[in-house]
Amino acid sequence: MYVITANISVGAIDEVRDTLLKLGVPRMRMAAINGYTSGHDREIVYRGVRHVLDLFPEVELETVVSDDAVDQVVGAIMQTSRHLHGDGYVIVTPVDQCYRIRTGLREF
Repeated sequence: MYVITANISVGAIDEVRDTLLKLGVPRMRMAAINGYTSGHDREIVYRGVRHVLDLFPEVELETVVSDDAVDQVVGAIMQTSRHLHGDGYVIVTPVDQCYRIRTGLREF
């Protein structure tokens, strides 16, 4: 089993979620986050004052998948969330143990 964590742009989350549901990913966790990337700062003028925008809204998507589904899920995330630049990243981490809190049983 592997945990797949993807930080992607807000505009791509609906398409990524729908694609993963079609692949049969049973559970996903999503959280709104702010990401910082050097070199992509934007300046805006609001009421005559210049502001530098260096934190950009993103969505962190996390799911656990079986060994044989990792490549398919990562490929789907990368393909559906790819735009021009600043698309985010995908991290794949092995899972050694997982326990269900309610029952205390080991999941896999």
